[in-house]
Amino acid sequence: TLRDIAVPMFVLISGAFLLDKKETLTKFTKKRINRVIIPYLVWTIIFILFTYMCSQIGIGKPNLSLESIISSVATIRLVGIPTYFWFVQMIFVVYIVIFILNKLNERYPNTLKIALVLGLIIIAAYNLNIIPLERPSNYPFYAIFAVIGYYLSKIDLIDENKLTIIFFVVSVVLYILEVLLIASSSSLAANKYAEISQFELLNVVILCSTFLFAR
Repeated sequence: TLRDIAVPMFVLISGAFLLDKKETLTKFTKKRINRVIIPYLVWTIIFILFTYMCSQIGIGKPNLSLESIISSVATIRLVGIPTYFWFVQMIFVVYIVIFILNKLNERYPNTLKIALVLGLIIIAAYNLNIIPLERPSNYPFYAIFAVIGYYLSKIDLIDENKLTIIFFVVSVVLYILEVLLIASSSSLAANKYAEISQFELLNVVILCSTFLFAR
């Protein structure tokens, strides 16, 4: 369950720092190549070779070919292979969306407000089973968390001491509720939460509450 909170939390924090910033395409590209693409390629190669070597000596899924491992990593279509780097691909897509939003916001000042409203509508539609949000086609939609993070960072917290306690308690209670929903086989929500999505309303509320607690 922490896995389902950690990745969108990273995007939430990224949005708080990166949205509404002026940055040239050259500067943006250089930063992402150095900080995202190069580390991603290095660790992906290490992962592919390590998985292949383990397969050849009988550790994990046996007799995997290099082609099947590379295909699994590249397409996020798992063939019995745990893929740990999908979120790096997602983060790079989100960075591109953030760059586009910033450029649009420079010209049209209401861009981020519109993005927030559309993002909340998309989350609501997902939770009502109107639209699916599945990897890797959902990567651009993770930018919704960036927009939410940006606006949460702008909220004026009046009584910070009391709110810190309130947000901490709310976060813990909701997180326990999520664990119980996943663990309880008798729960009507058990099937829905067996593979809980990061776009589930409960997760979104936990994210917002935890972020405000940290603030």
